Amino acid sequence: MEAVSVSSLATVAFWVSAALLLPYAVGGSIEFGAGAFYAWTHLADGNQKARAAVMRFMSPLWETTNVFLIAYMVSMVAFFPGSLSYLTRAFFVAGAAGLLFLVLRGLFFTYLYLNRQQTGPLAALVFGLSGLLAPACFSLFIPLLAGAGPASGQSLARSGLAWVTPLLTVCYTLELGGSFLAYYVAREDRDLPLANWFARAAAAITPIILVLFGLFLVFLNQQAPRQGEALRTFPANLVMATAILMLVAAARWQWRGEHHGLSLALALLSFTLLFITGAATHLPYLVEAGTAEQSITVEQALVNSTMLRALLISLVVGLALILPMLVWLYRVFLFHPARDVSGQAP
Repeated sequence: MEAVSVSSLATVAFWVSAALLLPYAVGGSIEFGAGAFYAWTHLADGNQKARAAVMRFMSPLWETTNVFLIAYMVSMVAFFPGSLSYLTRAFFVAGAAGLLFLVLRGLFFTYLYLNRQQTGPLAALVFGLSGLLAPACFSLFIPLLAGAGPASGQSLARSGLAWVTPLLTVCYTLELGGSFLAYYVAREDRDLPLANWFARAAAAITPIILVLFGLFLVFLNQQAPRQGEALRTFPANLVMATAILMLVAAARWQWRGEHHGLSLALALLSFTLLFITGAATHLPYLVEAGTAEQSITVEQALVNSTMLRALLISLVVGLALILPMLVWLYRVFLFHPARDVSGQAP
């Protein structure tokens, strides 16, 4: 009974960590994607209304989602100290570079916000590019936890999964950022031409996402055959197919300039379903390497039961408080009576 209890608690701890990561993955993607659109309009398009809308969206709440990144990192270390030696090596490969780009992005966002009337293209380029490179670096944890790199004793650069995953992450970041900006501009500014511009940009990225996702599944099956097999079985294959169909439906409406709110909901739900499916099929492993001796299960890495229960209570209560507060912040600072992009009421 005790063994069953420990196994169940290990699974709960894994899902609590995943629940902390998901809001950051969604909210961070929207922020990073919006920053990339800001850089594009500054460098190539010259759309001042689009830049103003992006800056107005980001300025009140930029990097508020970082609290979930911090909570996720703390939960992984606290819940699974048995994996700390491997996670530390993985952090130096992926996490350190990601944090460096986050700091760089924050510095240049502050500069751009304070000097909006006299900023050059270089600052916008660094801001947008660092916002894409940060999630690309963080996404390297996926191949690392699937056994690429230190776990298998091979160079991370020789793993196809380690090349496809950052590209897929960047494209999904742009898609979610464009989808949100289309909905935001259509609702708050009632500027349908500008909303359609963002929506079509997001729709144009969707075919690239589908190709990269197919390659991701191929390389994942090579790197982690057990998880690849799990993804091909019911119900994981049905959930993935549903998520892809949702993304395609969202892209169809976005290209036509229709249903911006529903398109955003479908894009977010598609991302969430893929995230949950990937996490579910990764269990019971925390690190899945080529052999059982190199792999680390969530139960093997788990902290002692007394500390585990205390951590679960504190993090679940914290998550229950943080999520409503984040929703409240978005409602207060972003969604209010319609204004034009200069901030004036019509």
